Amino acid sequence: MTRICLFYDETQGNQKKIIINATLLVTSSLTLLGLALSLTIFLNQKNQLMALQHEVVKSAVNEINWDIHEIENLLHVTSTDYNLLNLSEEGRFNALSGILTSKDIKHHNIIDELVLLDSKGVELERVSRSVVYSDSDLGERSSADEFLMPLRTGETYYGSITNDEITNESLITLSMPIYDIQSGTVNGVFLGRIRLSRIWENIADRSFVESGIVFITDQDGKVVAHPDASVIYRNTFYDTKTPDGIRSGLNNDKILIVSNKFHLGSQTFTVFAALPLSKVLALSLHTLSTTALFLLIFIAGSIVVSLFVVRRIVRPIESLSRTAREISSGNLSQRSDVTSDDELGMLAGSFNTMTSHLVETIKSLELNIADRKKAEKEIMRQNELMNNILNSLTHPFYVIDASDYTIKMANPAARFGVLNGKSTCYSLTHHRSEPCNSAEHPCVIKKIKRTGEPATVEHIHYDSEGNASITEIHGYPIFDRNGNIVQVIEHTFDITGRKTAEDKLITSLKEKEVLLREIHHRVKNNMRIISSLLRLQSKQISDKKDVEILKDMQTRIKSMALIHEKLYRSKDLTHVDLSEYIRELSQGIFLFYRIDTNAIVLKFETEQIWIGIDTAIPCGLIINELVSNSLKHAFSSTKPAGKPEGGPSTMPNELAGKHEPAGKKGEVKITLKRIGEHEIELIVSDNGIGLPEGLDFRNTGTLGLRLVSSLSEDQLSGKIDLDRTEGTEFRIRFKEIHYEKRI
Repeated sequence: MTRICLFYDETQGNQKKIIINATLLVTSSLTLLGLALSLTIFLNQKNQLMALQHEVVKSAVNEINWDIHEIENLLHVTSTDYNLLNLSEEGRFNALSGILTSKDIKHHNIIDELVLLDSKGVELERVSRSVVYSDSDLGERSSADEFLMPLRTGETYYGSITNDEITNESLITLSMPIYDIQSGTVNGVFLGRIRLSRIWENIADRSFVESGIVFITDQDGKVVAHPDASVIYRNTFYDTKTPDGIRSGLNNDKILIVSNKFHLGSQTFTVFAALPLSKVLALSLHTLSTTALFLLIFIAGSIVVSLFVVRRIVRPIESLSRTAREISSGNLSQRSDVTSDDELGMLAGSFNTMTSHLVETIKSLELNIADRKKAEKEIMRQNELMNNILNSLTHPFYVIDASDYTIKMANPAARFGVLNGKSTCYSLTHHRSEPCNSAEHPCVIKKIKRTGEPATVEHIHYDSEGNASITEIHGYPIFDRNGNIVQVIEHTFDITGRKTAEDKLITSLKEKEVLLREIHHRVKNNMRIISSLLRLQSKQISDKKDVEILKDMQTRIKSMALIHEKLYRSKDLTHVDLSEYIRELSQGIFLFYRIDTNAIVLKFETEQIWIGIDTAIPCGLIINELVSNSLKHAFSSTKPAGKPEGGPSTMPNELAGKHEPAGKKGEVKITLKRIGEHEIELIVSDNGIGLPEGLDFRNTGTLGLRLVSSLSEDQLSGKIDLDRTEGTEFRIRFKEIHYEKRI
C-alpha cells in the first residue's frame, strides 16, 4: 500500500512539473514574440513617418526652387516681351510698376525692387515697393557683380543674401542679361530683388502630422524660417550636419527629424521636418496595446490547452503504471487498456506484447523449449527493425525478381498499394504489358544483369492517374550462392523539378546568347550607318579641314564597328583576338586611303592575344590614329593613290617636315606582344620623316595625338613613349582592363 501511494504522489509531482514547464515555455516564447512585435511596430511607424518627412522636405525644396524659377521666367519674359530698353522713360516705369502692383502675376508680392541697367551699367529705371526713386537717385553699377557677371557669362546671376535694414527681411538679388534679338549680344541687365522671407514663410507654415513642424536654416545653422517667429528673433541656431533620425531638437527635446539642402546663389540652406518623439510613440501605442491584449489572451488559452494536453498524456502513463504494478506483483494476465494510435499506444502495445512474450517465455522454460522461443523473438525483432527502416524511407524502395520482374517487397513511399505477388515493375510504373526496352525507358535490371554491377539510369514513371515524372533509379544486384543475380533492389528519386530547371537554364542561356549577338550586330550596323552618313556629308562640304575631320571620325567609328562585328561572328561573345583585329583594322585603313602598297608596306609582328571589348576599343582607336597619322604625314611625297572614301585626296600636313628620307621605301610596322604574364606591349612605327624635335605630342593642335595620349595613359592606365631615332615609333605598354561585374 505504501509503494502504491508513493508512486501516485510521484505521478502527481511529474504532472505538475510538466504543466509548470509548459506554461513557462509558452509564456516566455510569447513574451519574446511580443517584444519583437513591439519593436517591429515602432520601427515601422518610425520609418513611415521619416518617409513622410522626406516627402515634406523634398516638396518644400521643390517649391522654393520652383518659386525662384518662376520669378526668373517672369523677369525674362518681361525683358523680352516689353522690349524694355527701347521703351520711353514713362513706358519703362509703367512696365516695372505694373509687375510690382499687378495681382494677376502670381509672385508679384515676392519681388521687392526692379532695376533696369543699360550695357554700361547705368541705371535706366528703378522701381521699389517701399521707396520712391527720382531720376536724380539713379546711379551706375558698372563695377558691381550683379552687372558684370551676367554681362560676362550671358547667364542669370544670383547675388549674396542680405537683410533689410528696417524689416530685417532676407533679400537676394537676381540679375539676368538682356539680349539684342538681331545681333545676339547683351545690351543690358535686368535686376530683381526678391523677398526670401515670403517664400520661407509659406514653407514654415506647412504641417504634415499633428505637432510636426518645418523650419529652415542658413549655411551657418541660423534658423531663418520657423512657425514660431520668436525662434527666429532669438537668433536660434541648429547644427546643419545633424543626421536623419531621432535627435535633440531646438529645445533639446527628443524629436524625429529629416533634412534636405538647397542652394540659392553661393548660399546653402537646409530644410528640416521635425516631429516630437512622444508623437511617434503615441501613434504606435494603440497597435502595441492591441498586440499586448492579444498576447495575454493567447497565453491564457495556451495554459488551458497545456492543462488539457498534459492530462491526455499523463492518464495513459498512469494506466501503464498501474498495469506495471500488477504485473510486478505476479499477475501476468493483466494488460494495458491504452488503445490510442500515438507513441503511447505503441508503447502500450509493446508493453502488452512484452507481457505476452514474458508469459510465453515462462511457459517455454517450463516446456524446456527456451532456445526456440529466443530464436523466434530475435526473428520478430529483426523483421520489425527491417520494416521500420523500410517504412521510414521517404523515397520509393522495392525489391524486384530478376527473372519475371515481379515486385517482391515495397515500402509505403512506393505507393503500390497491396501487392498480390504478380504485380510487375513495368505494369505499375509504366502501365505497360512488357518490360522496358527503349532509350526513353532504359531498363536498370537488364543493365545490371548485363554488367553484374550496380547501375543508375533515368526513367520516366507514371503514377496511378497517368501523371509522368522523371525518375533517377539506383539498382543493386542480389546474388545467390552460385553468384547468379536473382533479385534487384531499386531505390528511386523524383528529379522532375531538377530536370525542368536544367532545361529552363539551357534555354535561357541560348536566348541570351542570341540576344547578345543581335546587340553586337545592330551596334555594328548602326556605326556603319553613321560612317556612311559622315561620308555622304563630307561630299557636301568644300572646306578641306572640315572634310578631314569627318574622315577622321569615319575611321574611328569603323575601328569601333569592327570590334562589334568580330564579337558578333565570334564564338566567344566577350573577347576578340587582338592580333587578328589589328590586321583587319590596319588593312582597312590602307584601303580607306587607297594607299599604293608598292610605295608603303604594312608589316606585322603580332602574337595572338585575346582581350575584352573594354580594352579592344581604346586599342583600336589608338592604332587607327597612329596608322592614319603615318599615312598622312610620314611620307610627304607618297600620297594616296586616289580619293579616300568620301572626299578629296589632299590632306593637312601640320606635323610633317619638308623632306622625306631619300632612297627609302615607305614602311608602317605594328608589333604586338606580351611582356610578362599580365602586361601587353603595342608598337606602331614608320620610317618616314619623323616628328619635329620640338613637338610635344601630348599637347598638339590636332585631336589625333592628344587622343592617343589620353587613351593610353588615362583609359588604359598605361605608359606611352616616343622614339624619333629612325622615323617615328610609339611604344605603348598597358594591362587589360578588368571591370567589376555590372548589375
